[in-house]
Amino acid sequence: MPSKNLSRRDFLRAASAAGGSTLLAATGVSQVFAAPQAQDATPVEIMGFGLDEVHQEAVDLFNKAHPEIAMTWTPVPGGWPEMLAKMNTRIAAGDPPDMTAVATYGPPINWSNVGLLADLNTFIEGDADFEGGPVPQKLLDLYTQNGKLFGMPKDYVSHAVIYNKGIFDAAGVEPPEDGWTWAELVEKAKALTSGDDTDKTFGWMTPTGPWVYEQYLWANDGPGFFDRRTGDFTVPTANDPKNAEALQWLVDTILVDGISPSPEQLAVQDSGTRQLSGKLAMWSSHTIDTVQLLQNSDKIDWHVVPMPRAYEGGPLTSMLWTSGFGMVATTEHPEESWAFLKHMSIGDGAKVLGRTGFSIPAGAPEAFLTPEMVERGGQVFLDVTNADVVSSDSLGINHNEILTQFIIPNSEAAFLGQVPAADALQEIQLGMEEILANNS
Repeated sequence: MPSKNLSRRDFLRAASAAGGSTLLAATGVSQVFAAPQAQDATPVEIMGFGLDEVHQEAVDLFNKAHPEIAMTWTPVPGGWPEMLAKMNTRIAAGDPPDMTAVATYGPPINWSNVGLLADLNTFIEGDADFEGGPVPQKLLDLYTQNGKLFGMPKDYVSHAVIYNKGIFDAAGVEPPEDGWTWAELVEKAKALTSGDDTDKTFGWMTPTGPWVYEQYLWANDGPGFFDRRTGDFTVPTANDPKNAEALQWLVDTILVDGISPSPEQLAVQDSGTRQLSGKLAMWSSHTIDTVQLLQNSDKIDWHVVPMPRAYEGGPLTSMLWTSGFGMVATTEHPEESWAFLKHMSIGDGAKVLGRTGFSIPAGAPEAFLTPEMVERGGQVFLDVTNADVVSSDSLGINHNEILTQFIIPNSEAAFLGQVPAADALQEIQLGMEEILANNS
């Protein structure tokens, strides 16, 4: 959890480095929240992470609109391991909350599998407010396990490419457009790379975190660490040859083509500093980056384009980082709980969340699309929910174990040139198989 004294800029940077599902879950100051309501108000409890100012405002709006419901927010300090322990304790005591924070990996998937969470499809199907699909279907699919919708997304971070138009103009290079390819990316980046040492301007910045680069594996027709087209978390597919081709291409942009700063160079001067100082022409990015860019539009003329395709006509892909809320199946107050889930997903609560700028409200995307965001191509971040392959960074029930023990260290070795990409992915494959076997 970031401390309450952490600046928003530092929090966003730290959250970006940490990966998607964590970044949306960990917010602000922990406190128990309960607004004074009508004397006969129905008590409803949600167990979540700490409330920051924006989420607090969203909950305040709900209480103001629903005096007949007495909402209590019970915070759980820490992350998903602490949330899991707290939920297990509450269940064992026969006193689970009515609702809980959920994301697309780890404990919530298991909670859904064992029947702890209600299937929200039954609520959507009978709700006129969901006619016309205000929440993108591919986003809902990420919260679907064995046909059950175990959670309602409140917001998401999507991915695209951001470029510095000033650098393109100065070099006489045409900006990228929808449908561009990896080969075009390398060609443009080489023409935009100049200088030496600390004065070097790179044409591109390669994503090296597995929670970001996996979408490039999908673009090359690879399945990713698990098969993202089927959402099967039982059979690892890390060592697929198409995955290896894509990862090696990413590694080569650093070590062979020289168009991207290396991990060591980024440790000296981070991506945010390079962006604002004009030392990056284009970079693989996400909505979080736009917060800082919007605050510094006088320094950089930036624009958004879709992700490049591995080859002409290849699939367009995007990873979504997302979190939301689920309803505990045994709640005695399903209608009141559903009212809150709606408020945070498609209602006024969602609109408040959109003001943060770093994520898109699930069912109120207009709150994210400010006039400047539209002018700079920000619609791309919304359109990618209809991409050919849309998935999250989820690694299933054993997410943290797989990520920290095998994917991160082996990925780092590949990007540092210590092992070929295929060898790194083979080690990841063996590690994933071991973890799944030990937990079967």
